Amino acid sequence: HSGGTAGQNCIVVAFGWNAQQRLMPTKVIFVACVYVISFILAIVFGVSQLRLFQSSDAQQTTHKDFCARCTGIPALTGDVKVEEELKSQIASTLQKEVVNVSVCWDYEDVEAELLQVLEQDLSEREKKRRGRRRRASRSNPVSPTRGAA
Repeated sequence: HSGGTAGQNCIVVAFGWNAQQRLMPTKVIFVACVYVISFILAIVFGVSQLRLFQSSDAQQTTHKDFCARCTGIPALTGDVKVEEELKSQIASTLQKEVVNVSVCWDYEDVEAELLQVLEQDLSEREKKRRGRRRRASRSNPVSPTRGAA
């Protein structure tokens, strides 16, 4: 707010500067307290999230609760679904119920080729997605004054 004359303006500026200097320690204490409290609350939140996860994990059965790793299985081409056969063999051998079998494929020899195919597939999907977006934006132009037409 302007004080009117140059002298009044000088008094207003001096008052503002003095108030700012007088209140600076209060501002610093406030910011420091907010920082410390937010840090403590972030730690408490992290601990509560960890405990919630641990509680949920204890109540649910997942892959990491139990599994068996079978080695020495002969190399397969991948065109035959072997999961059911392995499941029945393991169940009959162990005389236990087997929930499921997941086969881990060794693709180290073709890893570069596989990654190239995946990159190409992703690139093609992104091009199709961009094309659909462009067609949608052309068929539904946006007017700067009225919004969508």
